Amino acid sequence: MLEIKEISRIYKGEDYELKALDKVSINFRKNEFVSILGQSGSGKTTLLNIIGGLDKFTSGDLVINGVSTKSYKSSDWDKYRNHKIGFIFQNYNLILHQSILANVELALTLSGVSKGKRKKRAKEALVKVGLEKHIHKKPTQLSGGQMQRVAIARALVNNPDIILADEPTGALDSETSIQIMDLLKEVAKDKLVIMVTHNPELAKEYSTRIVNLKDGHIIDDSNPFDGNEEREETDNKKSSSMSLLTSLSLSKNNLVTKKGRTILTAIAGSIGIIGITLILGLAGGMQSYVNELQDESFGSQAISIKNTVIDDQKLYSNYASNSNEEKKESSNGIIAVDDISNNATMNTKMATKKNNLKKFKEYMQNNKSELDKYASNILYNYNIDMHIYDKSNNNLITKVNPINGESAATTGFESLLSSGSILKDSFAQMLDDSNYELVSGDFAKNYNELVLILNKEGKLNLSTMYSLNIEDKSEIADLLTKASQGQKVELKDTEYNYNDIIGKTYKLVIGTDYYEKIGNAWISRENDLDYINKLYDEGIDLKIVGIVKIKDTGAASSYLGYTDNLTEYVINKTKDAEIIKQQLANKNINVFTGLPFDEVTTTYENNLKTLDYGDLEEPYTINIYAKDLEAKKSIKTFIDDYNKNATEEDKIVYVDELEVLTKTLTSIVNVISIVLVALVSISLVVSSIMIGIITYISVLERTKEIGILRAIGASKKDIKRVFRAETIIEGLVAGLLGVGVAYIIQLLVNFAVNMFAKIENVIQISPIHAIILILISILLTVLSGSTPAKIASKKDPVESLKSE
Repeated sequence: MLEIKEISRIYKGEDYELKALDKVSINFRKNEFVSILGQSGSGKTTLLNIIGGLDKFTSGDLVINGVSTKSYKSSDWDKYRNHKIGFIFQNYNLILHQSILANVELALTLSGVSKGKRKKRAKEALVKVGLEKHIHKKPTQLSGGQMQRVAIARALVNNPDIILADEPTGALDSETSIQIMDLLKEVAKDKLVIMVTHNPELAKEYSTRIVNLKDGHIIDDSNPFDGNEEREETDNKKSSSMSLLTSLSLSKNNLVTKKGRTILTAIAGSIGIIGITLILGLAGGMQSYVNELQDESFGSQAISIKNTVIDDQKLYSNYASNSNEEKKESSNGIIAVDDISNNATMNTKMATKKNNLKKFKEYMQNNKSELDKYASNILYNYNIDMHIYDKSNNNLITKVNPINGESAATTGFESLLSSGSILKDSFAQMLDDSNYELVSGDFAKNYNELVLILNKEGKLNLSTMYSLNIEDKSEIADLLTKASQGQKVELKDTEYNYNDIIGKTYKLVIGTDYYEKIGNAWISRENDLDYINKLYDEGIDLKIVGIVKIKDTGAASSYLGYTDNLTEYVINKTKDAEIIKQQLANKNINVFTGLPFDEVTTTYENNLKTLDYGDLEEPYTINIYAKDLEAKKSIKTFIDDYNKNATEEDKIVYVDELEVLTKTLTSIVNVISIVLVALVSISLVVSSIMIGIITYISVLERTKEIGILRAIGASKKDIKRVFRAETIIEGLVAGLLGVGVAYIIQLLVNFAVNMFAKIENVIQISPIHAIILILISILLTVLSGSTPAKIASKKDPVESLKSE
């Protein structure tokens, strides 16, 4: 039972006050057909809106089944409208972008009815009003009478207690009006139907009760009711709530009706996503490329432990300390440039760390079994020069591994060499089938055996051929002339008959043999051709026994390689030389002059280096080659374990050059990526603002829909959800479009780069990044649409229903 007690409704403005209802009291039976008559402005629609919970009374009370509504919250009114009330409006108030069936289902959705039952009940309601053949049409495809029938079906589908009809026949012709009134009369048999109308004839013919209003007062009631004959009931209906799927459906259909704007919005929103996706993909591709280079190069890039290194931490500490001292001493604020340079030099010297490689080598040998698990090879370099000569072309003696500063008389072609020595002992212990592929001949095993190592293409450099005296230098006289004049000379790779190379011999001269003792001094005879010829004849034969290529990768140029047995042989021969014994016996006298060292132009250590002196127990450099990248980590742990138990002086500072390089490249890629992402993100902000504006426009366009939803029981939260759903769809479409376009660009760019630069997958878009960016796109659109959604939820339902 519905009771209205002394209800007044006063509308107030800044300079006016309008009393629409003035202490109106009336009771309604559970089922009757009540027509409310009155002129415009009499308060008919206001009374209907108050009964329907769309408008609030200023004073008095609305009692529903014995329960006062004075303490009703917004959610209580939403529940009341959804479960108790069914609205029928003069202009139908259907949602135009939804189908007939969806319009009728909407109230059931808010009631929490399952999808299957919802469709069944909606179809049954449409059958009752004679529209079973039109359920999939849109409202614009129906006549006025048919649309009003849809409105009646929507009002009835949730089986409400009260039907409120506001001028239901006002926009219909006479014949259709009669059909609608017949339907309402049928409904009123078991429900309360309250109709506002201007047509007294229809009211008299169909109503069981007529109430006349004038100036906000009831002036006549044809069948009053005191309420005593009906039992009061309690309200036990569940709360109404719109599901996310319903919100998405409403928003999706609205967006589909505005395809052009939706597509443009998605394109605008996708631009930033495209840019960021490609940048992250490029960063991922470059990182993969760096990793591939690392994987390919790790075999030739070792953990290098040198005799003398710069300790970065100590350098920074010294620099900071000396900088503070400078600040204290420069009270006048002036620091000389020379002082800065001197301090920098001093800082570097102070930060120089001498590694005790003798002790570390001993540690390695004592823990050889553990280290062998991770190391494929361990190379010891003793910083000695190999002096190799050849005399095969025109019987002219030639040094095949010249170093800077040597006379052209003994070398003759040093200007063609891009690096110091053709012979390299950096691979001395790797001349076996585990690291090299044998192309021809045999692997070097003995100290007097050499192999020729091909370049990464498996060919020989012409420059190497000439340097090794395999090709006649007279054939390249013009090139030599150009090179001596400082012109650029390019010597390309060539194919060669390996049989012409294998078996070729060279002569090794021990470095101490260059010196001849005259009086108290040892004099170098290196530029004396007759003396060199004598050394050549007495030299040790070195023979090329095979040609090999490094597995998987290779160097840019070809060169000779030898085993560590040769290094050991030269060190032992040098140690037995008289000049070495004399220098070691007296560390204060320079054997080259017979005079004390002046410590300016030469030192004891420099002399030993000049004489190629080395100690097998104290290498100049140790290079440890890992079996794989994971093993390299274990080797570093091995070194760190040594440092934990070593004294400060004996601790090892090492360098992983490949790791330094890859970290540097990675850092550069990351910095560039961050900068680019930051720049492109501006477009995301702009597109988010634009989506916020478009969402607000959508709020204005869908104002009537807001009123309809509120009338059938949608809450403020539901309205927010509808517009948030719209932004979710826009963000999802923009994100998917952006990522999709980025993937297409990735395919095109990767194809082009692979074709022209032979680099595969330079852009690698991570699926995880793609998903995250789609979610970010959704999040940004939801945030940008939150204010318009909030505005929509606060709109007055009555005013919203009046909008066009």
